[in-house]
Amino acid sequence: MKREWQGKSLDSLLAKRQEIGWINEQIFRLAGRRGQLERDFLDELAVLLGCPDATLLDSHHICPESPIEHCVFEITIDTTDLSCMFCGGKINR
Repeated sequence: MKREWQGKSLDSLLAKRQEIGWINEQIFRLAGRRGQLERDFLDELAVLLGCPDATLLDSHHICPESPIEHCVFEITIDTTDLSCMFCGGKINR
């Protein structure tokens, strides 16, 4: 690998590039873990709500009526206008 460019050291740039690569690996690893954890969370919530086959979406809108304090939406093939299962709030606010 080249260590100089036009008589100037590339060590600082190479070190930064290596750190960026390491950070990217961690981001991808954590994103994968977050995705799996969110799927597990929503599957467990569906069972708790008595609809284990439901496909749920946690919108992160605050909902005082929800057991998780966020609005939860059930996704179905024919759903065109999603409303919270608890407070009726729309997903697009």
